[in-house]
Amino acid sequence: MQQRFVNAFCEDFEGVIEKNVAAGAKYLQILTSRPETICRQMQCQGLDGRIIVRPELVLGGKIKKLKNLPFPLAVYVDILECDEKVLEEVSMLGIAVVIPLFENLQRTGEISAMFDTSPAKLIEQLGFLDRDCTIVGGMYADKDDLEILGSYNAKMVLCPRAFARRGGTFANIVLMKKQGLNLQMGTLDGEIDFEKEIEFLHLTTLALLENESAVKKNEIEKIATGENI
Repeated sequence: MQQRFVNAFCEDFEGVIEKNVAAGAKYLQILTSRPETICRQMQCQGLDGRIIVRPELVLGGKIKKLKNLPFPLAVYVDILECDEKVLEEVSMLGIAVVIPLFENLQRTGEISAMFDTSPAKLIEQLGFLDRDCTIVGGMYADKDDLEILGSYNAKMVLCPRAFARRGGTFANIVLMKKQGLNLQMGTLDGEIDFEKEIEFLHLTTLALLENESAVKKNEIEKIATGENI
């Protein structure tokens, strides 16, 4: 199969490299606790990509070792799992971040209540939007939050079928693009079928906006191949 797709986010699981290659991925960003092993496997498969790790692997001076990896590095920042000290320490590192945000109403409300501000304003205040910042989720961000994220040209990773299976709403990609976000395709599940993700995102966008000409399918394909970035 021709390798032409970009999986902008997935978690490490058994056979993750091989399954993404079989699905046609040429670029893979993977959240892992074994970065060295994943790097070797990606190199063996001829993949390009980025390594995403949790804060405990980069704090306390540990980042020095990971900076020698053959792939770029990003830190996965789950706002509800990190205390304020960890958030501040990660922010001080100044490296790329990947943040699950606006993926469901419960977590969005919990973050807003805990910090007494919207999630987008929070990560702006923490300085995460001043660097390479990728949001995983985004479906429950309102227009004001999308405007904040878009003003920094943040990246938004869509996982259409995975979030739908979890009871989530559909992503308004027309509004996201209008606000200046760079849209990408990812998955939360072990398997990814890019063609099905493209078809699902296309049809759900038309249904959400009740407009059969709201977006063309080839625009969705560009999200999956990374051509829109």
